[in-house]
Amino acid sequence: MLAYEKLDGWKVCHELAVATYSATEHVIAEDEDDVVARLRHCALRAAGRLAFGAGSGDQRMLRSAVLHTLSWLSEFGYVLELAKSWALLSPANCANLDALRGRGAFYTARLLDP
Repeated sequence: MLAYEKLDGWKVCHELAVATYSATEHVIAEDEDDVVARLRHCALRAAGRLAFGAGSGDQRMLRSAVLHTLSWLSEFGYVLELAKSWALLSPANCANLDALRGRGAFYTARLLDP
């Protein structure tokens, strides 16, 4: 088992990334600034940063990765609001993704506790 696989924050962020791709698979992103592309990117980066930080073996690097992950989750929340406002995703998909984002932020933030 890799170091990041033990982190509850990573588990939820990974679930968010998978759910984001599933919820948006019917949408073709036109460029990297497209709302759907940004959602996918933020979800992927959140899980990826935690994996990177956990794999470093350095507590300072992990802390930095946690802070970056929280930033990616925050951006995900904003972009999800845009997607909801523009009706790009169903309300059920938006609610599910937002719940996962919140859980991911909760478990990730707990990694900052001493």
